[in-house]
Amino acid sequence: MDNMPDHIYFKDTHSRFIRNSKSQADLLGLRDPAEVIGKTDFDFFPHAAKAYAEEQEVMRSGKPLVDFEEWVVWPDGRETWVSTTKMPLRNSEGQTIGIFGISHDITERKRAEQAIRQLNTDLEEQAARLQAANKELEAFSYSVSHDLRAPLRAIDGYTRILVEDYEPILDVEGKRLCGIISKEARRMGQLIDDLLAFSRLGRKEIYSSKIDMKTLAVSVFNELIKEERGRIDFQITKLPSVRGDTSLIRQVWANLLSNALKFTSRKERAVIEVGSQQSSDENIYYVRDTGAGFDMEYANKLFGVFQRLHGESEFEGTGVGLAIVQRIVHRHGGRVWAEGEVDKGATFYFALPRKENQHE
Repeated sequence: MDNMPDHIYFKDTHSRFIRNSKSQADLLGLRDPAEVIGKTDFDFFPHAAKAYAEEQEVMRSGKPLVDFEEWVVWPDGRETWVSTTKMPLRNSEGQTIGIFGISHDITERKRAEQAIRQLNTDLEEQAARLQAANKELEAFSYSVSHDLRAPLRAIDGYTRILVEDYEPILDVEGKRLCGIISKEARRMGQLIDDLLAFSRLGRKEIYSSKIDMKTLAVSVFNELIKEERGRIDFQITKLPSVRGDTSLIRQVWANLLSNALKFTSRKERAVIEVGSQQSSDENIYYVRDTGAGFDMEYANKLFGVFQRLHGESEFEGTGVGLAIVQRIVHRHGGRVWAEGEVDKGATFYFALPRKENQHE
């Protein structure tokens, strides 16, 4: 009994100690367990009436008190949480002759529980703040989509009217400037659309289902290729299926493939290759092209919002497409990266986790 970490004691019907473990004596501030014999809780604790009443009720009713948790300040000043069980002590004839008690320290567990409660409180507060931020973002998105688009449409529309109705009195430079105004208004409209699409991705609910990645990639490519089919050598291998949101993964393929088409547009002949690699925990997909490529020194900027490694005069775009790819893949628990070399092409990778119930 003295070698057990739990605090064990026996008391008579008057709640006087008749035997106890060394660990119990240590808590009471005594070196020798024998020093406790004959004493009661009142000799060690000023407010022992509650414990005394509980023990008397256990002996009277014959019903044990099981795993009762309490905060205890011991005689030496230590403060701990303990879980205590008390039960009647009976002789061979079944008569109650005292009480048996066993307690163990649960302070660390209670601290962990408190930490979890605090964490839950913090999470609830963060969730409330996030919900409020989302509402503000929704309001901002509404403002952007209506308050900013309207004047852009007006600028573009009136510029077109100006060119059509006053063409005879506009010189070449005037027409050129009007063309720039219309083009920039449309570009700003596209930038707003892309920004809104990017912001909404963080709030869109994901509907997961099994996706045939090869079929999806081919479908997207056929929608994008149009009249350029003769210029592009499109190569695609077997791709492993994956679980995810079909509409969002379609957007990933659309952005990566349109990116490849855009940056191979100055090549008379170009190759766009779609393939995959596999590991034990993820499927890796890639889109490789023989286009303009990029300097690996700036690879960390590729997936940032409004980040462009080529000028507007070289290749059109708003700099949001790859940021959208990254956000979608991250929301699926995956990752993205890219490799490239100037004038030799680029490869864009995205990896999605393999699911236990996923089949090739």
